[in-house]
Amino acid sequence: MENISLFRKWRSQTFDDIVSQKHITKTLRNVIKNPKLLAHAYLFCGPRGTGKTSMARIFAKALNCLGDANEKPCGQCRPCRSITEGSSMDVMEIDAASHTSVEMVREHIINRVNFAPVEGKYKIYIIDEVHKLSSSSFNALLKTLEEPPAHVIFILATTNPNDLPATIISRCQRFEFRRISSHDIMGRLRQICIAEGFKITESALSIMASLASGALRDAIVLLEQAVSFSEGEINAANVSSLLGLADSGFLFSLSQLVAEGKTGELLKLADRAIREGREPMRIIKDIIEHYRKILLVSVMEDAGSILDLPEESLEEYRNASMLYDSKGIDRIIGCIRTAFEAASAVKDSSLQRPLLEIALIKMSSKSAPTPVDDSKLAARVARLERAIASGTGFVPNPLLAEASLLIRESQAAAPSDVKDKQQPASETAVSAVPESHPREKADLKFSWNKIMLSIKGDRMSLYAILADPNISFAFSGSSVSISVKQGYDFHKSQIEKNIAYIAGMAEKISGAVPEISVSFASAQQKKDRQAPAEKKQIRTPAEELNDKHKELVKEVIGIFGGRVIQF
Repeated sequence: MENISLFRKWRSQTFDDIVSQKHITKTLRNVIKNPKLLAHAYLFCGPRGTGKTSMARIFAKALNCLGDANEKPCGQCRPCRSITEGSSMDVMEIDAASHTSVEMVREHIINRVNFAPVEGKYKIYIIDEVHKLSSSSFNALLKTLEEPPAHVIFILATTNPNDLPATIISRCQRFEFRRISSHDIMGRLRQICIAEGFKITESALSIMASLASGALRDAIVLLEQAVSFSEGEINAANVSSLLGLADSGFLFSLSQLVAEGKTGELLKLADRAIREGREPMRIIKDIIEHYRKILLVSVMEDAGSILDLPEESLEEYRNASMLYDSKGIDRIIGCIRTAFEAASAVKDSSLQRPLLEIALIKMSSKSAPTPVDDSKLAARVARLERAIASGTGFVPNPLLAEASLLIRESQAAAPSDVKDKQQPASETAVSAVPESHPREKADLKFSWNKIMLSIKGDRMSLYAILADPNISFAFSGSSVSISVKQGYDFHKSQIEKNIAYIAGMAEKISGAVPEISVSFASAQQKKDRQAPAEKKQIRTPAEELNDKHKELVKEVIGIFGGRVIQF
């Protein structure tokens, strides 16, 4: 007897064998019963191992089946047997990943598509991983796919439909294959084990179904590997040892030590796991999945509907979640975040074990961040809102605004000798301002910062031109004169083109109907800009705001003892 793998032996041969794709099998069965519903091209999309190619073969057999029974394919007639054996001359299976060239499309499809079928009623082309075809191949296939002979059916299968041209997708009936649930995968594996005489525990089935991530083919391959490894019954310990996984006993012990803050014992437990051959990266991934399950059973009464775990396993996770204090959910989430950070660091490092140990030390630490005082936070937000509502106190960077507020609170609580060291001028960097500025609606200057920020959020290119150092502004009530340096014709033309937009934005924010004029800077203005430093210079609001930011940075450095890396 031919020795074949479990996956090939247990490949689905009828619609009833297909797992978790009832929405597709129902539709295709209706097509078989009513040939008027038959389309000339089908597109099967979905993750690997969900039955796309198997479904294509079953559909091809059903279309060409010569049996009289209503439930096709019969599996006994000559077309059914030849398709199952892969020797049918009417069903062409093409691996697009290996044959991407346009010559393949011409030779195997276009030049042969007009030949009549040999045994069955239809000539069927199954193109697997069709997204791998080149652009020229798609172009060559397009006309044939759109108007094939009446006896030709195309079935395209892909794991990445987004890479297909829209012209191809629009010519096909599309079917989405879903990931197979862990419960259904366990059922299929259980069926195989019973038929093959394998002894296996439910916990081992659960591990393999979980690792398969919705791909039945992957689960069957894992089962075959476990059968070869195990002597006698296949259990969770065998599967974990085979795949280098952390078994459930290890993970529950780990989460208990984390909850109890026993760092030393936790590190010894990790050391034993590493000595047994488990990789630090694999341990971290198992920790993330373990704490995910603890988190779900902590926040959901019916977590089993998501986790697909037997009731005894769910009870274990419920007990594990009870180990944490009243802030257990925060601690569990913190453990997951720490493990994610470790996974990211381990991925790019050769020092995996120290990173794992650091993560475990962080997880077992009982220190929690100081909770935020809601009243103080609300006060800070209110002050920021008042500053934003006013033109003079506007701060475009919320982080700097928050830093300024924190500085003021620290100054209020600091000793007098520390206060004396602060420069009084820095107090004006960011200040809480009244609810409304009395001159905001009369003088456009006090709203210009807000107008600029609104333009920045809506038209970044215009903002970049207005913020150019070669552009200057002169304010007089609700009027603003924009001066452009000689030679910057493009800047001037763009500003003139958008005057109506700028005026509308200014009126929307300031409430005043502005008068805006644009001109090249005169010789006197140019002379004024080049005047000695002692002559009073006109500074734009953006320049003043930049100086405020610099003062604020200096203030932060003075408080916290930092240094400027790049200004």
